[in-house]
Amino acid sequence: SNTKNAFFFQAGIGLTANTFLLFHIFTVLPDHKPKSTDHITCHLDLAHLVILLIMVFLVSPDLFE
Repeated sequence: SNTKNAFFFQAGIGLTANTFLLFHIFTVLPDHKPKSTDHITCHLDLAHLVILLIMVFLVSPDLFE
């Protein structure tokens, strides 16, 4: 359905953006001194990744059939 396709599109963009943010913090900026905002950003990013992955699996129960 259109709603499911729209959700998967939105979740795909969210997963891509959050993964890129984690990749950017951990690999592009390895020489900088970690700030408290880096820790907060990483924690929020991981929480959003987990929420998006859980929602993708809940929306598509026939994923592994």
